[in-house]
Amino acid sequence: MTKANTNGTNDVHTADGTSSVTGYTREEFMFDRENIKEKLNKMYYLIDLKEWDYIKNDCFSPNPIPVDFTTVFGGESVVVSAEDIANTWKPRVENLDCSQHCLINLHTTLDPPGSPNVPMTAKAASSGIVHMQKSNFGVSGGSNFHIACRYEWDLERGEPDCDGNPWRISKISCYRVWAEGNEFLMHVNVMCDDSTKKPLMIPH
Repeated sequence: MTKANTNGTNDVHTADGTSSVTGYTREEFMFDRENIKEKLNKMYYLIDLKEWDYIKNDCFSPNPIPVDFTTVFGGESVVVSAEDIANTWKPRVENLDCSQHCLINLHTTLDPPGSPNVPMTAKAASSGIVHMQKSNFGVSGGSNFHIACRYEWDLERGEPDCDGNPWRISKISCYRVWAEGNEFLMHVNVMCDDSTKKPLMIPH
């Protein structure tokens, strides 16, 4: 049985009860890679289902999270909490009739199997397309908007979520590739920083 220690090494207990120390195993690498993909896919799927408790409690690091969507919205990047992110995404999504987030070609970057320690951080990236619809929006330009982006995330190993997944997002960046339709749909019910009355640059 393999068990990760707090220092990132593993205790491997053999059949006779003795133990030795080994590095990062291929099995652990595969589990980590799938857990990271599951974390990201599930988060965006549950955004569309409006499951905000999961977004707030089970997706992100407890530490402040750098968020950069300046190529999507302009402005500046911000550093915010998981609760800030959930509270910003919620009115944007719930004001729409529906949204659909699609991650494409998702891949992860982890230390390779055989590394001396279990990695405590990782990176991931993917292409993505977001579809948004709101009928009777009241602003010219139509009821649909589609935007293609490139996402990048940093992740850290932390407190397991409700599914036992230990990976949590510690940084998000999003880069616009192309867009078509009524871009005003992205800006409905923008949460503002109370001190500046400026919108936080965190899209859904």
